Amino acid sequence: MKSIYLVGVFGVAAMLSGCATITRGTTEILVIETTPPGADVDLSSGLRCKTPCSLEVKHKNAVVLDIFKLGFEPQRVNVLSEVAGAGAAGMAGNVILGGIIGAGIDVATGATKRLKPNPVVVTLTPVAVVDAVSKPSGADSDVALGKAQRRCAAIGFNDGTDEFRTCLIDQLKNIGSQN
Repeated sequence: MKSIYLVGVFGVAAMLSGCATITRGTTEILVIETTPPGADVDLSSGLRCKTPCSLEVKHKNAVVLDIFKLGFEPQRVNVLSEVAGAGAAGMAGNVILGGIIGAGIDVATGATKRLKPNPVVVTLTPVAVVDAVSKPSGADSDVALGKAQRRCAAIGFNDGTDEFRTCLIDQLKNIGSQN
């Protein structure tokens, strides 16, 4: 009778091993949003997406996000991996009920952690067109900017678009190299 009791206790302890791993899992959905939308995002883990997007990532390791969009300053965001309140509770439950094996499983899988910030919300800053390139030598910057705007409009780019901003930067570089 005593041996059946011990088998039952050890069975329950084995089932509770890795309690946070079971209740929280080893991954979470990382949500990335930008203003304006449509930015490309490269994660240090190798994943990629275009905003707004959601990616399933392991919460065991921190990740670095490189966010870029034509006509805007690139951004780098560090997403940290930290102990979550629910993860700590799961770990405590393991220590009490599941023992060191369950606690070790939770630590090894990262189940006690979460990513922060999540969601990642970034407002992109437009590239200052005139400041993005050196002022053309021997030419007034307003004249050069007007010339670049006319060229880009003649090519067919619509004012205010990413393509128009990129064209302006290219044209200002060309105008500057001609002087």
